[in-house]
Parts: sequence; C-alpha cells; structure tokens
Amino acid sequence: MSTGIISTVAGSSTSAGYSGDNGQATSARLYQPSGVALDTAGTVDSSIRPFIPYNSSSICYLGNVYIADYYNSRIRKVTISTGIITTVAGTGTAGYSGDNGLATSANLNYPCGVAVDTSGNIYIADSDNFRVRKVTVIVPTAIPTATPTVIPTVIPTATPSTATPTTQYPSLSPLAVTIITTIAGTGTSGSGGDGSSATAATLNRPAGLVVDSSNNVYFNDIYNNRIRKVTISTGIISTYAGTGVASSSGDGGAATSGYLNWPNGLGIDSAGNPSFFSLTHSLTHSLTHSLTHSITHYFFLHFLSQTISISVTTITTASAR
Repeated sequence: MSTGIISTVAGSSTSAGYSGDNGQATSARLYQPSGVALDTAGTVDSSIRPFIPYNSSSICYLGNVYIADYYNSRIRKVTISTGIITTVAGTGTAGYSGDNGLATSANLNYPCGVAVDTSGNIYIADSDNFRVRKVTVIVPTAIPTATPTVIPTVIPTATPSTATPTTQYPSLSPLAVTIITTIAGTGTSGSGGDGSSATAATLNRPAGLVVDSSNNVYFNDIYNNRIRKVTISTGIISTYAGTGVASSSGDGGAATSGYLNWPNGLGIDSAGNPSFFSLTHSLTHSLTHSLTHSITHYFFLHFLSQTISISVTTITTASAR
C-alpha cells in the first residue's frame, strides 16, 4: 500500500458478464460489482486509515477479497495467495431460494453489499430480496470413533518384520461446508420490526454492510433512510441511525434523531465507529424524475451527470450506543 500503485485484482476490461470461476481473477468477467470485503487471511496493513470497508476493528487485513457481483447475483471470492476466483454464494439466477442449504445452490437477488467476520462467515445485503443473509462456514471437527487399523510400515516378507507398526484412522473430509440463512428481513419491503427478531422485520433495499468486533451487523436500509443493526447474540434488530425521513439535519445530536438521505456506503473507522456515505441531489430532480430499476439500485451512476453532494458522517460511540 505504501507505493500508491493501483492494480486490478479481479475483472477483465473486455466486457461485462460472467466467466472465469476457478481461473485467474484478472481474466474473469464481473457484472457491475457493488461491494467488496476482505477477510483476515492475509497480512495486517496499518496504513489503511481511517475508513475501513472490511469489518470489525482498527485492524485492516489484506486478506482474500469478496465481491458482491450485482448483476450476476453472486458473491465471488478471490483467494489472494493464488489469484483464483470462485463463487461462494449464488447460482447466477436472480431470485430467492436456498436457505439452510449450500450457499452455492441458493439464489440471490442483486446483492449490493458483502462483509466477512473474523471466523470467515459471510454477510450479504440481498437487496432485491429485502433480506440480509449469512453464509456460515462449517468445518468438520469430528473425532474418529472407528477402531484404528494397525499396519506395518513395511511390506511383510517371508521373514517376520521387526518394523514398528503405525496407527491409521479412517480418513475424514477436511472440506468446509457453507450454509446460507437469513438473519434479517422477511422478503417483503417495509420499515417495521425494530426491537424484535430481525427475521420478522421488514427492510427496504439493504445495501452496504459491515461487521463489528462482536460480529454485530450494521447495514444501510436505503429507502428507509436508516442504518440498522442486528445484534448477533440476541437476533434483535434496531435502528442505529436515522429517523426514516430523508433529510440532512441532525449533526451533533443522537444518531437516531439525525436525518439521513439514502445512506449508501458503510464502513468502520479506526475507533470502531460505523461511518457512511450519504448521497443527496436536488429536491426538484427527486420530485420530477421517474426512478427506473437501474436507478433504484445504482442511482449514483445516473447522478454522475448531475450536481450532487457527497458527505461522510461518522457515528461516534457516545451519540449512538
């Protein structure tokens, strides 16, 4: 990071689309990637400050890269040690299916964000399914119970072997299994449910998300103009910031009394405080322009030709917790 040199980690410049799994990520095709996260498999880079789009603390790891491949309805992973890209969630067909089954057999619906906790579990803002989903990594830890087989270390000959025998246990598969579940949202758009189980709450286009050091999940509930939190230990959802009304006032007060306007990007700063990007545009434009499907999810692309303001707000611990 100290060189300031930019390079491509994934995606080819030829065209948008889907290709390349199990090959070099720089030869693969992506289709409008919309969220990126890093896991803890790599080295620590203390120079990345203060805004960390990874997750949990002031430590930023240059680990494996996870990509919300929006129009491919997949979460893809680049293994940093090899440069190989794979799909870790999604079939490529937009829709909803697969909870409590293999993540790679489940359908996602235009995922807009991804985060990874310190155990390697993956959290997905499954935007058009109005859900936040979790891919749990399950590593077999069973202890062999079968009777061990004692074999000699050399092939027996006519003369009895005096070699010391070794003990071998039946082999166990080291392959980890990834199971997908819903941790927030019912699949119906709405704004209700705070103070109760997150899986009974309604969301309205969840987007960027992050995970803190306790593995609590924060996400932008874009059309509800809120940032919401799922406390993992209880499964309870709450509003962390925003009133639900689109505006830009409230600085200096409690985060839940402040107004947000389509909060989009979300990260954790070096002190562990969630920070977010808020993109706003003229009131006249928002009232007179009809929002299409693509603008609904990628309004910032449409507004590149408009006059926009981008603000970065940090929610400090004192005002938000």
